[in-house]
Amino acid sequence: MDKQVRDFLSIYKVELIQHKAEISKLKRINRKLLNQYEAANIEIEELKIKARLYERNKEEVRKLSKTAFFCNAREKVQREKTIKTKIKELFRLNNINKVDYKTLKSSEYFSESYYREKYKDTKDIDPIKHYLLYGAMEGRNPSKHFDTYYYLKNNSDVVNSRINPLVHFLKFGIKEKRLPISEKREK
Repeated sequence: MDKQVRDFLSIYKVELIQHKAEISKLKRINRKLLNQYEAANIEIEELKIKARLYERNKEEVRKLSKTAFFCNAREKVQREKTIKTKIKELFRLNNINKVDYKTLKSSEYFSESYYREKYKDTKDIDPIKHYLLYGAMEGRNPSKHFDTYYYLKNNSDVVNSRINPLVHFLKFGIKEKRLPISEKREK
């Protein structure tokens, strides 16, 4: 019986060594898979960041392409920067001129419903006040019949006069037969 027990124990030891080797091999595979899993998670996070950056850049490109007026890209960018800077300087207002407010209020060139619909962030704000204080400076249009950016781009004297472009158009531009909007856009 001792021989049987010894044989059994030696077989058991061999099997035990084989099982330990398999367990060790499985642990190495498990560690390798965990490392691959962590690397994949890091890569997924990096891809998410890249996707967000791509969407943000895509939106910026879309906005820039909407305002393409000039053939030469450098000239276009420089001209837009100059005009936007002058627009910002132009409308550093502390108060709203009541006469200007009334002029816009009674004008067919200012549509409160159009302004609110087009610019959702002005939904709870008086659209005329917003346009006088910020909208023109931001290049927003008061209606489909007047293009702020177009009017300023084509009338540099208005930029230099520091008068709201729509107010200028209503007081002087109509009499001077200035265009409130591109002829192409009217059609």
